[in-house]
Amino acid sequence: AIVSFLFRGEGEYTAGWIMIVYKGIGKPQWSIRSSADAIRYFAEGKVEITKAGNLKIGRIFVQRKGGDGGAETAKKLQFKIHPTFAPLRRR
Repeated sequence: AIVSFLFRGEGEYTAGWIMIVYKGIGKPQWSIRSSADAIRYFAEGKVEITKAGNLKIGRIFVQRKGGDGGAETAKKLQFKIHPTFAPLRRR
């Protein structure tokens, strides 16, 4: 449910597609894939705590935001992914 919400959202503006732009050698390339493909790929794996003490959900790293000089926003979570994953690149 968490991974689905991250990639699709909810309500009137639910996303069905994701655009991936990646830089390799040469000019940047892009690809459009379904949110379902992204959810399947990033949700794959264990839910665990890393050695650094962060939560990992499949291929998604979750950590406390921090770095806001003590502001309330520092208590929020960041969900980090590396979007240039091979299964979604242009085929």
